[in-house]
Amino acid sequence: MSVAIGHFLLCCCVRPAFSGLHLPSSRTTGRIHIHSLPRELRPTRLICQPDAGLNRLLAALQFPGFGISDRGVRQVSGAAAIYVGEMELKSLFVNAGVRIPVSPMLRSFSTQDEEREVATINNLQNRLLMYRLQDFGQVRSSQFDAPEFRGSTREMARALGRCIVDAPDLQARLLDLLSSRDDAERTEGAGRLEAGVVEALVVACHEKRSSVHVGQVAEIANTILSRSGESSQLSPKEVGAKMKQLGLRTTRLDSAGRGIYLLTEQCAHIHRLGSAFGVPTLREGRPGCPHCKAS
Repeated sequence: MSVAIGHFLLCCCVRPAFSGLHLPSSRTTGRIHIHSLPRELRPTRLICQPDAGLNRLLAALQFPGFGISDRGVRQVSGAAAIYVGEMELKSLFVNAGVRIPVSPMLRSFSTQDEEREVATINNLQNRLLMYRLQDFGQVRSSQFDAPEFRGSTREMARALGRCIVDAPDLQARLLDLLSSRDDAERTEGAGRLEAGVVEALVVACHEKRSSVHVGQVAEIANTILSRSGESSQLSPKEVGAKMKQLGLRTTRLDSAGRGIYLLTEQCAHIHRLGSAFGVPTLREGRPGCPHCKAS
């Protein structure tokens, strides 16, 4: 499967930077060719061998790399197409890309097929390269945006939409296609925020506090969320509302504001919520905590 996908991507890209799998093609050497494109353009990287280390490497792909050509050092990072097979990537950088499901092929795409279709392949590559050379300036200066989206979906809409030149209908169609992804991201994001609040309360229980203020919960939750890569931050008011939705009604504790008393019943409820949300703090539990054992 990866060989077939590798061949297909090679047919679409002019002199790609190819790693992970070296195909037996006269046009594929496994090296990075960077001298044939203008210096302001960057080559495409194809990574076609599934590997468990991809989760760790995705972060590095977000940053520039460098190569040597006959004209000196130049930046070579650019778009990367990665074949992941059946793996489920867990990296925080997964949402920086577009996942494209690929149906199984009835037969492999071989070097013989490539040689037989060389004229069609060359025509496709030339058309794609000409589009890139002619429209690069417009793409770079494009102000296309999708303010109705949030997070990674908005970034994806920007990246894809700015590559579409003089085709507003196609840009509008792109927004239609991404709307379901945005809805899913909002739902998932809300779940992550609630999980952050619950984990903050679990931490407070494990610290054996007698009570905790909403503002303190917000502070702990925001620290947890930022460490997990979540850009959203919760205000004390938002935390109070989420605690109420989770069945944790707050009361005025003192002059510092509202919160909850961490009585045995409350801590047990918080741990049950933590178990339901799968918060990391409860994966191993805290030694000596009766609620960790029960949940």
